[in-house]
Amino acid sequence: MGGRAKAGHDTRGACCGGRSQPTRLFLGVALVRSDKRLERPDLQFNISAWSTIDRTADGIISHPFPGISISPVHLAPEGRGTVRLRNNDPFAPPEIKFNFLRNESDMRVMVAGVRIALGRSIVQGIAGLREELPVITLDATLEQTLQDSMISTGDSGPGFEPGLADRIQQSLADNARRQEAAGEPAVLLVAPKIRPWVARLMRYSTPNLAVLAYNEIPENRRIRVIAAVGR
Repeated sequence: MGGRAKAGHDTRGACCGGRSQPTRLFLGVALVRSDKRLERPDLQFNISAWSTIDRTADGIISHPFPGISISPVHLAPEGRGTVRLRNNDPFAPPEIKFNFLRNESDMRVMVAGVRIALGRSIVQGIAGLREELPVITLDATLEQTLQDSMISTGDSGPGFEPGLADRIQQSLADNARRQEAAGEPAVLLVAPKIRPWVARLMRYSTPNLAVLAYNEIPENRRIRVIAAVGR
């Protein structure tokens, strides 16, 4: 069973709000990968021409302002629900537990889906309307090492030699300070798989460093690499 989340955007293209909306305002779907290395898409975005307050038996209740909704659906969750008999009454409804997002991997994919849907808003909040985004990256070899390590260790984080995390943390903090001194946003761009771990690593030591995944950058936004952090 797939998990679902919703990301809403204001727009001037959708119609009236505050009442049930017909299904004809469903705009379409998009299939995406939370990680470009995946063989096939693991997320489906349902795009609708309204921003939803609630769902009732009569339909969807929209906000009183124009908007769209982008709802990520996980296509291949690892978590499993259960269906059991409630009692010995054959007419009693079964006991159903969906267990959505009980699995750490499923939660990570859904968070990635919401961030991809909100990518334009996230980047604009960091860098404003500038056409070019200056970014810090990880050295290709280091980034691949971290990704390969997480295949075996899972979502708990990569496993590597002692002291490497401290060196990465210090180097990123130094680059972030230089960006601030230059009056530019401090942005680290990494592979989607390791973004959550790197964000946790830097959250307290360098809270002003925004950690973004490659697939969160809008296609119309140019990037300029100002530093590559290695071992």
